Amino acid sequence: IALATLSILSVIPSVQYQLLDQRVRVQAIYRNQTGQVPNASAVILLVEIDNASLEEAGLIKPKPISRQYLARLIDRTAQLKFDIVGVDYLLNVDWPEEDPALEKSLAASRSQSETQYIFITSRDSGNERRLTRPQFADREWQGDSRLWESGRYMTLLPLETEERPFPFSYLLALVDTAEDSQIGSLSQTNPILLIDQLFVAWMRPILLTRHSYRHYQYWLHPIVDFSIPQNTIYESISAKDFLAATPEQLQTKYPQSVMMIIPGGYAEAGINRSGEDNFPPPPAFCYWQRQAQPYRPCRIILGGEIHAYLFYHFLKKSAVIPIPDLWLLWLFALIGKSLTVFVKQSEFDHRKVVIIFFGGTVIYGIVSLQLYISGSVLLPILMPTAILWVILIPQLKLRKFQ
Repeated sequence: IALATLSILSVIPSVQYQLLDQRVRVQAIYRNQTGQVPNASAVILLVEIDNASLEEAGLIKPKPISRQYLARLIDRTAQLKFDIVGVDYLLNVDWPEEDPALEKSLAASRSQSETQYIFITSRDSGNERRLTRPQFADREWQGDSRLWESGRYMTLLPLETEERPFPFSYLLALVDTAEDSQIGSLSQTNPILLIDQLFVAWMRPILLTRHSYRHYQYWLHPIVDFSIPQNTIYESISAKDFLAATPEQLQTKYPQSVMMIIPGGYAEAGINRSGEDNFPPPPAFCYWQRQAQPYRPCRIILGGEIHAYLFYHFLKKSAVIPIPDLWLLWLFALIGKSLTVFVKQSEFDHRKVVIIFFGGTVIYGIVSLQLYISGSVLLPILMPTAILWVILIPQLKLRKFQ
């Protein structure tokens, strides 16, 4: 009964998400306590159009965002000569009063610097593809803005048979990885021709993973590793401060060559509905927030911040592969059954048997936590150890009273 109950729970998506969230939170604590936090500087700068920036610019309920305001930000990026600028705003509708300003800024920046600009594309509620207007970006260099299950799982590359565009974050990493001679002008290059520069097998879902989707499962689908603290992934600045600071100040403080312009948490941020770009914070994300600011409540996580994590994983060619709870659950059930035979035949007293199995459980937990870091594999801990003890406890009680 216990095995059947846990098996059913392990395939319920909402339960899976809670188990995954808490498992990654434990991993963040383990990283911090053992000093295994990546010792690296942030790889991307996020310029956040937040409420303070909107108020300073006199923008009220910006849906869509003012393209004249975006033009001001583009002008500043041209002065700073970033290698790559991602714009996490969908500009799929013509806006005759404001389009010329943004179009002019992009044209001037592209002619004055080698900065490459990448925009997003998205799907509407009817699954129709919506593209940024061609005067702003070429179709091939518009990245899919989709985030899987509130950003828990990575947005992977399309199969060779699919027409789905590359993920937005992958295009940023692809351009950052490719040599200047390979890029030139994005309008003259197709990202498909550059994929050999940045491709690892996990970047596309394997056959087993694709089959699991049919049953609302994500078997072996790479996760977003929120056990890594935010300051290792990105630095952020409000659009207001970005425009107010001098280029020299920004270059000194923010040495990143890649940046994204993103919605900064205002209530209207979203493509299909207001607030869509603001996500509940993962527990691991909150853990790192509280390490930096112990007395402040954990804030929302922005869609642009999740894209930054995805960018990091693609750029570093690193991903954590989760082993399904169901698989380990049944494996540990078989191990538990085998161990009951050992308990019956062993000459150890009850106390020694409990110590042995408790020690084994602790060792498995530590090995699982370390394997996550050293081998990029997430082994579930709670459910497998739970079924093991559920099977063993009756035998231990029986042995105690013999």
